[in-house]
Amino acid sequence: MLQRSANQGSVQSRLKLGDYHYYGLGTVQDFGEAIRHYRVAADTQRNAQAMFNLGYMHQMGLGYKRDLHLAKRYFDMARDSTEDAYAPTLLALSKLGLDFLVEGWKDSNYWVLLWRWVMGIEEPEKITTKSLVKEEPKPSFFAISWENADLEFFLIPILVGALLFMAVILRNQPPRH
Repeated sequence: MLQRSANQGSVQSRLKLGDYHYYGLGTVQDFGEAIRHYRVAADTQRNAQAMFNLGYMHQMGLGYKRDLHLAKRYFDMARDSTEDAYAPTLLALSKLGLDFLVEGWKDSNYWVLLWRWVMGIEEPEKITTKSLVKEEPKPSFFAISWENADLEFFLIPILVGALLFMAVILRNQPPRH
């Protein structure tokens, strides 16, 4: 029945069929079939949700080979198709930006150098006998113990800053017609 409705041009039915195949609800999970339904909804009916789903599938490599550039294209198309998609696509594009950063750095040694710089670890060739002598640490103005710093110590301020940044961007957007 849902298939008949989708064949008659119902965008919601087409989207629902794509979701059923994506999640495997009432049928076998089939990303290829989900892509087909989302593509029809996106191409023929310019549905923002279908475009967003296709972007997500490209970003995660679900049913497709992972392609961050196509994911960005679909997220941009979803954002431009309706004003309701602006906030979700802004979040998705933020995550996509991090994915681009990780892709660029994953095969290099930047992560090791960055980690050593943050933790204050010297390069092996720079270690001297003087640097091996344990000195009493001098308390700093903030008295932060970097040896015991958890991931949350860095992650929470970064996430709060990102949330505030997005709130300012969304608040300062001119009305879209």
